[in-house]
Parts: sequence; structure tokens; C-alpha cells
Amino acid sequence: MLVIWMLLVLSLPQFRTFERNSSSKCLEDSNEFLEELQSENPQMYALLMYDSIGKDGSNILHGNIDQLGSYSECTSAQAPSGKFSGQYCKLTLKQDQIDYDVAICVPSSCENEDIMMLEWLGIFKDMSFIAPAPILSFLVTNNTYRVKSVHCQNNVPHIDAFVGICLVVVALFIIMTIAGSIFLTIKEWKSRSSTNELEDGLSSTHQHYGAVSLNKINGQKFQVTITKAKHESPEHNATETTDNNTGAGSFDWILTSFAVQKSVPAMLSTENTAGTYSVINGVRVLSLLWIISGHVCHFILFNNLDNPVEWLVSVPNNVLYVFSLGGPFYLAVDSFFLISGLLSARTLLNMHPEEGLTYKILKDYVIRRMQRSRLLMIVLAGVLLLACFIVTALISWFLKLPIGLHFDSRLFTHGVYNIQYYIKPYCRYGPFLIGIMLGILIHQRKTPLLTTKTQILTGWLSSLSTMAAVIALGYALDDSVEHYSVLPALYQALHRTAWAAAVGWIILACEEGYAGFVRSLLSSKLWIPLANLSYACFLIHPAVIGVYNGLQETLLHYTDINMLYLFIGHTVLAHILGFALCVLVENPIQTLRKYFC
Repeated sequence: MLVIWMLLVLSLPQFRTFERNSSSKCLEDSNEFLEELQSENPQMYALLMYDSIGKDGSNILHGNIDQLGSYSECTSAQAPSGKFSGQYCKLTLKQDQIDYDVAICVPSSCENEDIMMLEWLGIFKDMSFIAPAPILSFLVTNNTYRVKSVHCQNNVPHIDAFVGICLVVVALFIIMTIAGSIFLTIKEWKSRSSTNELEDGLSSTHQHYGAVSLNKINGQKFQVTITKAKHESPEHNATETTDNNTGAGSFDWILTSFAVQKSVPAMLSTENTAGTYSVINGVRVLSLLWIISGHVCHFILFNNLDNPVEWLVSVPNNVLYVFSLGGPFYLAVDSFFLISGLLSARTLLNMHPEEGLTYKILKDYVIRRMQRSRLLMIVLAGVLLLACFIVTALISWFLKLPIGLHFDSRLFTHGVYNIQYYIKPYCRYGPFLIGIMLGILIHQRKTPLLTTKTQILTGWLSSLSTMAAVIALGYALDDSVEHYSVLPALYQALHRTAWAAAVGWIILACEEGYAGFVRSLLSSKLWIPLANLSYACFLIHPAVIGVYNGLQETLLHYTDINMLYLFIGHTVLAHILGFALCVLVENPIQTLRKYFC
């Protein structure tokens, strides 16, 4: 009877857009599964599919209302007939004012529309597949519910042309790195062999004839030394022989630019480049660690915690959590914009200042920007590639928070805040312009800028008090929609620029030599290798955190020790992957740019 009713529904005009073959196959497989489940001796696959559905949990009052089931158990089920396997789906239900997710396991032949239709017909209700959670009855007055959306995920990766292009690009960089490393190893081995043969020949000649010119010997050795230095140097030397201008020489240089023998020492070097500001190394690394700490909590809070209410009660208003999402960790991004403006000004001002703003200066600057954008594009391509292959039981299909559970109202405007304010470039103009002005000021100084103790003391007091005020007001001001006022608006407009100015003073004081142990700390050579990786780590760490969260089949429980361990793990893995990204992409491209531009 159910089959006849299903076929009648499929014949209605509103269902004619469905794929007929898919719908009938889904119905057939669903009936086979349910019949097998109700038999006296059900097959193991049917038990696995039924056992994997989402069930009520505890800790409801702290926000654990989603019923996620078991992804791996569902997808491991295989029908003996071989016609279908288990497919994990999440249904978003709305009961009164609360949205929550319930996981079900259905045959792999079912599409999202088929599942919506099966639920509408009530085919799964008698099997307790997606009945509303009775425990929610003390939170809502209405026991009825409706299905808002369905999202399914199986073990089959989605591969299209874009994924193919990403694979080709990644494979190309890996192949070039391996080929360049092997090529340079062989080249060095041949060079050492020829050097040894030359020395043996000269020694033999001197022994037998005793009339070898020392100038000639020294000249030969000098030639060998130059030959070795030419391919070991990471920079392109304008005084090299004209062989490099030939096709073979260019191919040589391109191939060896990807060799790990060149990239790894460059990334691990603890020597400051001439003309750089050593103090910014410490600022970059500490800012990056602050950002990672905030993002670890940020990404988990919205999708992966089974006690989000407990987090909201204990963390946001506690100053002890200033280095996590409870504090304004986004200020570290403004420190990066300050450094970006500072280095951009230095780059432009160091390009033949006597000639003014020439085409060559603009070209070189644009190339530098494109180089950084290229690394960003590689990272984004890699993230999208991972998204095609990583299957998860806890996919972040959308950001949602249940209302009625005493959640902080500021989080409901999080999406609007991000879209209309946080990601807008003009909201970062202030720190960037502060960096440019600081770069011009430092570059054009002929004499020390700080000459009196009053200037130094006033500057330090202003800087530290500004940073403290920016952080404190972030806790004190209520910028939610319900309590909107002028003061929070002014804070949002000015606090990034004020923070950048305070950090800029620290950089200036360090460069002037009036920072004491702060200069020693921030200028330590230990920061240099980590600073070399900071940009790549900044790009890659959201993917690291997102992939980890997506691979979790169960929700995480917030505790301080869990967050600390996640922060350490994500930081280490982000630096490992950032190092690989620099060795494979950034450093070779920098070397090639110096050769061709």
C-alpha cells in the first residue's frame, strides 16, 4: 500500500521535476532495508544502518541538542545484494523556536529530494528515525516539527575539472622540487669529482716534474671555487658567465631553484636580511600565535562543541581568556596590516629614491604583491581540493545557534558582522596607513627621533595604556543590536587604528634603542625561522583547523586543557605544512623572480 501511495505522489505535478529513476530506486532500496530490519533475523548491514542514526544525548541545558549518530558506521554498511550502501544524511529540524540536526542512514540511491519526500510520507517515523526528541519538551511548548533541509554525504569524492587542475598544479610543484633536488645533487657530485681529479692531477704533476707554476695552480683552484659558488648561491649574480643566458642555463637555474638544498637553508636561516627591521620578527610570530589561539576556539564554538552554553557563560567575559576567542584576538591581524604597510613603504622608498616613483618601481612592487597572492591562491586551491576528498559526519553546512538556550545575543549577528564589517578591506585601512607613515618616518630620519626621556616615557605610557584600553573596552562595551549606542560605534571605528599606533610605537622605540628587554625579546634570532613561515602559516592554519573539526564524528567537549592541547597541535601542524608550502612554492618563486625580473 505504501508503494502505491508513493507512486501516486510521484505522479503529482509538483514532483515531476524529481528524477524518476532515482526516486523509484530509492523507494525500492528503502523498502528492502526496512523489511530486512523488521525480519526475525535481520542482516548485519540493516542493524548497522539503524544503529548509526542520531539519538538523544545528555547535557541538553548546555547546548547538546544535535543528534549526529555515527558516520563511519553508516557508510560501512553494504547490502548483500550489492545494490546500495549506507549514506549518512543530516536533517535540520525546526521545533518551535529551536533548530537542531538529526542524523539518519538511508540507502545510497536516495537523493536529498527523495529523503524529504519519504519523511513527508512518514515512511521513517514508525522506525523512530527522525521523531522529534521528547527531551526537548521542557524547552518548547510545541511538540510538532518540520524538516527545513537535508544534506547527505557519502564516501565517494567529488572530482571535477577544477579538482583535476589542482592536482596537476600540486603534482607539478612536487615533481619540480624532487627533480631540482636530484639535479643539484648530481651537479654537486660531478663538481666534487672534477675538483678531486684536478687536485690529484696537479699533485701528480708536481711530484713527477716539480715545475708546476703556483699561479697556475692557484688559478685553477680559484676557477673551481667560483664554479661551486655559482650554483650554491641562492641569489642571481649579475657577474655570472653568459652561459646562464642561454636556454640550457635558464633551465638549469629554474630546476635548481626548486631544490630543497637551496630552499631549506634559506627558510631556517637565523640571519637578518640587510636593511630589515629585526623587531618585527617577534611581533609577527606572537601575533600569529594569538590568531591561531583565537581561531582554534572560534571554529570549534559554532559547530563542534557539545557544551557551547557553558563556554558562553565562562569564557567571553573573563579577562583570563584574553588570548582565546574570549579576547580580541583579531587585533593580531591589525598588527599584520601594520607590518604590511611598514614593509611596503620601505620597499617603495628603497627603490632608487632619487628617481621618484618610476614605472620600474611600480612594476617591482606589483610583482611582489602578485607573488604573495600566488601563494594565497595555491593555499586556497589546496583547501578546495581537500574539501573534495574529506568526508565528515560534522560538515559545516551553515552557521546556526539554537535560540531559547540563553545564548549571547552578539553571536546571532556574527554572520552580519563578518559580511558587512569584518572582511571589508576599508576596515583595515587604518592599521595599514599607520604602517606606511611609520615606514616613511623611519626611512627619512637623519637623526634620532627620540631625544629626551620625556618623549620616551610619554610614548611608552601612551602605548601601553592604549593597548590596555582597547582590550578592556572590548570586554566592557556591549555592542549587541539590543544595546546599540554611539560609544560602541566609535570603538569599532577607531580601536584597530589605535592598536596599530600602539604597536607602531613599540617598533619605533626598538629601532631607536629605547626598548630594553622588549627589544632583546622581539629581536631574538630565534624568531627569524618562524617569522619566515608566518605568512604561509597564517594562510594554512584555518584549513588545518577546519579539516580537523570536519573529521570529528562526535562533538568536542570544551575544557581549558582540551583547548590548550588543540592549540599546540594545530600550531605545530600549521608550521610543518607552512614549511612545506614555503619550500615547494614561496622560496622557489622568489628565486625565479630574482632571475627573470
